[in-house]
Amino acid sequence: MAGFGLVIILLGIALWMGGRRGFLVGNHPYCKKCGFDLFALPLETRRCPECGSDIFADNAIRVGHHRPIVPLILTGALLSTSGAALIGWTAVGWWPQFDGSSFKPISWLERDIDSHDSQKRRRACSELERRIASDSLAPGQLDQIARAVLKLQGNPALTWNPHWGDLVQKAESGDAGHRLSAALWQQYVAQALSVTAEVRPRVRLGDPIPIRLICRLRTGSDFTALEGVTIAPTVHITLGKISGTVETPHRSLTPASADEFASSSMLQWNLFWIPSQPAGPGTAPLETDVSAGAHVIQLAATLIATQSTDPLATCTQNFSVPLKFLPAGESSVHLLHAADLPATPAEESTATQIARSIRLSGTQNDTPATAPFVFERGHTLGNLWISSPPVCLSCSVVLRQHASNGSTREWSLARLMVRPNDAASIPLRLEIHTFDERPDDGPAEIVCLPDATPAAGTVDINEVWGDPVTLPINLQISDF
Repeated sequence: MAGFGLVIILLGIALWMGGRRGFLVGNHPYCKKCGFDLFALPLETRRCPECGSDIFADNAIRVGHHRPIVPLILTGALLSTSGAALIGWTAVGWWPQFDGSSFKPISWLERDIDSHDSQKRRRACSELERRIASDSLAPGQLDQIARAVLKLQGNPALTWNPHWGDLVQKAESGDAGHRLSAALWQQYVAQALSVTAEVRPRVRLGDPIPIRLICRLRTGSDFTALEGVTIAPTVHITLGKISGTVETPHRSLTPASADEFASSSMLQWNLFWIPSQPAGPGTAPLETDVSAGAHVIQLAATLIATQSTDPLATCTQNFSVPLKFLPAGESSVHLLHAADLPATPAEESTATQIARSIRLSGTQNDTPATAPFVFERGHTLGNLWISSPPVCLSCSVVLRQHASNGSTREWSLARLMVRPNDAASIPLRLEIHTFDERPDDGPAEIVCLPDATPAAGTVDINEVWGDPVTLPINLQISDF
């Protein structure tokens, strides 16, 4: 398109020049140099009265004057303008696609990595990564890039871009070893750590207190430079006059953990703390400090980052979290029953949605109520597929069989907890030892019995489905 516009411009210029020159008219002599009319000049005059050139020289006089061709001039101007407009229109569409990052100096690219234009920001990061990977930058230039990223990393109000972290991490991990100064690398790791703590707001007196630590790393997506870095969390907890320290297993940053971090955007530790007070002279009983009611728990969460046993950085955050202890006989998880829910004739009831979200898939068929549901020694009884329940399902799964004398027998199969709108596949394994009573062939039921214990061990699930869900099967025991 631009080439066609250029051809039109050249054609227009040729027509304009031809029209401007025009054609010769009249018979007066004219100075060829300045165009002065030499008519009626004395014959002995040798020089042009206007410019002083020798008019007796060969080819110094022109007979007639040029008359421009106005239509040709206008046509040439129109064509040239049209061609210029066509090239301009093409340039407008092409310019945003043009990447001039390879021609920009580092200082310019440093400004572009924080640009509001996402395309400009992405191109600047890609160009800096290319230059870092090509080993074309001096150590001072690498430190210059790292300082620019550290300025962005140290601003908590700024949304972190993992591409910024990749610049520092690739600048650090080169073929020649560590390339950044030790102070800049330690500052980068220290600023990368950010920890928050969550505590279950309602806990039954005597139960462990669930605590969740969340570490959001302001790093890059490639953990190659962080290979060997371990993060060890420690939480010091104070509740009234009782205090304690909980340490959790450390996490190593590897390419595998980078994939985990990319999928969840965080690293998590789930831990439990049981308030306890050592006995001794002058020590008050536990009940005087921890009783049912409202309390405030103080947390000091510390993350210690080390690399090859060398300390890199430490991050400590203090939290004050309200906590309510419930009486020992009261559950911290509310059981939601279908009878307690208002009738919604226009919508599908919660109980119906729960029943529809659970499907039993056996080893032989997908319709266990009508076809044999086979159990073989060493194999699972089947799988319980749960998809998008409207409320949390926290259950103990049992195999139930009614005998002819009216008695009921049960065998434990699994324990599960599925969050709302989540999905899971739970294998059902029937463990029967030699002297245990075994189920009989024939009708049986897979029953999901509400069990709030798994939910009580989380920091955020306060309500679960409270009615049992029964799935009829036709059981067949083989190879027993």
